[in-house]
Amino acid sequence: MEWLLKTPVAHRGLHDETRPENSMAAFKAAIEKGYNIEIDLRLTKDGIPVVFHDSNLLRVCGVKKSINKMTLDEVKKYRLKGTEEQIPTFDEFLSFVDGKVGLLIELKGFSIRDHSLEIATLERLKNYKGNFAIQSFNPWAVKYCKENSSYKCGLLATYAKRFMAPSGKLTWVKLCNPDFVAYDIRQAENKYVEKIHKTLPLLCWTIRTEDDLKKAQSIADNIIFEKVEPNFIYKS
Repeated sequence: MEWLLKTPVAHRGLHDETRPENSMAAFKAAIEKGYNIEIDLRLTKDGIPVVFHDSNLLRVCGVKKSINKMTLDEVKKYRLKGTEEQIPTFDEFLSFVDGKVGLLIELKGFSIRDHSLEIATLERLKNYKGNFAIQSFNPWAVKYCKENSSYKCGLLATYAKRFMAPSGKLTWVKLCNPDFVAYDIRQAENKYVEKIHKTLPLLCWTIRTEDDLKKAQSIADNIIFEKVEPNFIYKS
């Protein structure tokens, strides 16, 4: 896991006002600067994993349609943030990066029994030659990937009220046995994180300010960032 702990991770690519999040342009910019890339995966109605964060297109594409109720052909009709950028498929993304930098792949959703996204993701990673790791807020997704692959898998967590208490208290670690934890920088200074960091590597997300950077450097092994660039190798 040295690659994951050494180089900062660009959250949804190196995006800005002209390069939308989770776009090929944002991925290209991250590759050019040598950053690892974090992405989000969701399944279309016809079972194709696509690189997109939200459950629907409203915020990024301006239409109130859900990814899981659209076929890939329908998804491809829309553009990101008024640019010419389309929503990439996971296959397109993997082909584009082609091992140039490391990948941190977040599986979205919180199903206990439906592992369609995990199955589709693992199938596409079988022949990928670059460095990658999988992560999710869903401990059952992490557990499934751990039990059905040899890939490194991490548990995402936050202490925000809208998430279940077990997430913030890292209770799910016992369920899914992750290889690392990625924790919300806003609440990362707590006894649960301090305890788990004694046995597992810790990443912090999402680093957006210089203050976030300073805090993360004092408590984490690496960072997932946007808006503010670290411009350094995290660990020698």
